[in-house]
Parts: sequence; structure tokens; C-alpha cells
Amino acid sequence: MNYTNLLVSSDNMGHASYLMEQDKNPGELPGKGGFVAGFSSSNLGDVSPNIKGPHCTNTGQPCDYLNSSCPVGGAKLCTAFGPGEDMFESTRIIGRNIYMKAKELYANADQEVSGFLHFAHQWVNMTEVKVQVNSTHMVSTCKPALGHSFAAGTTDGGGDLNFTQGAVEGDPFWDGIRDALVGEPSNETQECHHPKPILFSTGEMNWPLPWHPQIIDVQIIIIGSIAVIAVPGEITTMAGRRLRDTVKQELQSQGSFQDVEVVISGLSNVYTHYITTFEEYQVQRYEGASTIYGPHTLSAYLHKYRALARAIAQVRRHASNPAHNNRKNTFYCHRMQSEGHMT
Repeated sequence: MNYTNLLVSSDNMGHASYLMEQDKNPGELPGKGGFVAGFSSSNLGDVSPNIKGPHCTNTGQPCDYLNSSCPVGGAKLCTAFGPGEDMFESTRIIGRNIYMKAKELYANADQEVSGFLHFAHQWVNMTEVKVQVNSTHMVSTCKPALGHSFAAGTTDGGGDLNFTQGAVEGDPFWDGIRDALVGEPSNETQECHHPKPILFSTGEMNWPLPWHPQIIDVQIIIIGSIAVIAVPGEITTMAGRRLRDTVKQELQSQGSFQDVEVVISGLSNVYTHYITTFEEYQVQRYEGASTIYGPHTLSAYLHKYRALARAIAQVRRHASNPAHNNRKNTFYCHRMQSEGHMT
């Protein structure tokens, strides 16, 4: 559903859940019955179900590829559609496709998830995470800020003003209004977020309350052979792949989880907008402009989740003895200090 929908709606995933529960709870009213079907979000930060792509609603022509706007009407008239003729039909089609695949996977499942439960959790100040990216170069995250392209919206729903995606320079008109209303971003924050032109320096805006979180939490939960990475934001497809690979490699390198499957649970715990790769950030489309901790946000998350995975794997290895192996309901729980040490 796009922003023109004024009805209470649970969208594609909700329709899939409804169909699955109706199938498993015959004769029950929606939301009733013993079977609960939950379809959660993974690394979907740059994914759209509107597979026909964005077109200008006034001409029917494809939108400009780089900034997702129309010659007349700008970003507001650049809207993605499909696969149905309208958003309601599209929701039904996509929701049913998800349901049918889930039903197939459920019917053919032949491996039961069982084993020990492990988890690690850490509070992190995301405004000052430093990461050594090579032998000579250390990078850092930034105070939160949103870029100009944030106000452009996406092809699933464009903004009302004359902002476009892909903006790497500010606009004197809007920057002047920002300075008068909420204040100018500091030089330090502007330099840290480059090439993002900052629209709102939310990390420096604290009235009446802080506009964005600085302290966030990262978490990994492992149930048997399934590792779930709880990510506090909307992470893009490629950023998610890199995160899964990093966690899996760390778990396997310690010799504790050789057959582990790693999945991402996005939008978990606190919400921190989007998480893009460094390369995606440079383009400054909506997702990059909404990556609030700067161009090295993903590097910081890779660093923190690698440390969580290492802590779990090391404790698992040390605990691998007959006394522990015979206790099927053992919980391994780890709280980590901000420095990365277990307590």
C-alpha cells in the first residue's frame, strides 16, 4: 500500500499472515485459533514490491533513473506500481504469493530446530564507534543527521516538496529555512556525513526531546543451528548480505557453529532509520540520506556484530563438555560492555 491508502491495512505481509492462519485455523475468525503465522522483515531497506517500476503518473513514461523524478511534477508524480492494476490488487497478489511459498516450505520442512539457546546483547553509542578498516585508516560514525534526499521520499511514495533523490548538494532556500527554525549543522557533523548534504542535524537537536537515538542496542540470538541477527533499522540487500557473511564467518572460525544458518530480523529493538553500504551511501538516494550515523554506519555494525558472534562462539567452545551437552535446556546468555568485554 502506498501513502494514498487511508484505510487501516496490514499490507502484503499481513495479507499473507491472514491467508496462512485461515488455512491452518479453519472455521476460526481472523486473529483467532491456535496457529499464528508471522512474516517478519529481513534486509529489505531497498526492496519494493512494486515490480512494474516507477513511472510518471501524468505521462506514463518511466521516471528519471538517477533522481526518480518527472520533468513535470518532480518526485511527487514518480510512483512505482505493480504487479496488479492498483495497490489493492497488488497487495492481494503479493500477499498470496508469499503465503503459497510459505505453505510449501512449511509442508516440506524436514529439519526441526533444536538445541541450546545462546544470546548476546550490547548497548552501543553509535555516534562515536571507531573502526580500523585497514592497516593505516580508521573511520568513525557520526552524530545522527538526515540528508536532503530523505525529504524526497521513495518511488513507493514521493515527498510533497521539490526535493529529489540523489542530492549531494544542499539547497540554499531550504537550508536557510532550516537554519532559522532548528539551527545550522555544525562543521564537524557536516564533514563527518560527507557527501550527504544535511537537511536536519538531528543529533544536535534536543528540543523538546532528542530527535534521534544515540545509544542503540545490537543483539544476536542463536537457537540450535539458527542465528538471528536483531538489526535496529532497515538494512539494504547488499548491506544485509555483508552482515550475514560476517557473522557466519566469525561463528564458524571459532569452531563452534559449523552448520549455522544466519538470518536477519530487521526493525528490531530501537529504530535507527536505514543502513546502507558505503558505496550506496555515496549516491545519496533516500536510503543513503536516511542512514543517520554517516557513511561508515555499516562498518560499525559489522564490527559490533562480529564481536557479539565471537563472544557467543568462544563461550560455546569453552562450555562444550559432556556435562553441558547433556543439559538440553541450558541457556547461554551474554551481556557485553561497550568496550566489547563480557560481564
